[in-house]
Amino acid sequence: MLDLTTLEKVGNFPHLNDLVRVYNHKKGLHIVVMYLVIGNWRFPWSFRVYRGKGTASPSQLAQKLINNLPSILTQSFQIYI
Repeated sequence: MLDLTTLEKVGNFPHLNDLVRVYNHKKGLHIVVMYLVIGNWRFPWSFRVYRGKGTASPSQLAQKLINNLPSILTQSFQIYI
């Protein structure tokens, strides 16, 4: 499962200046998270930070996450996109 999640940030975070953006009217850290779903369980597997306009889109980041899955997972389980 892939999800674009916003960790909303209000206030001043100087150490996150390069990562905090406004996207869909929400200010915060925007991450694309890949979860492995096994039965009723969801496990966070990997993530990428969306850095805003002029960088890889959330869809492109999701594709990178899928491409980086270990071959043991892609050979042993069905991957639905």
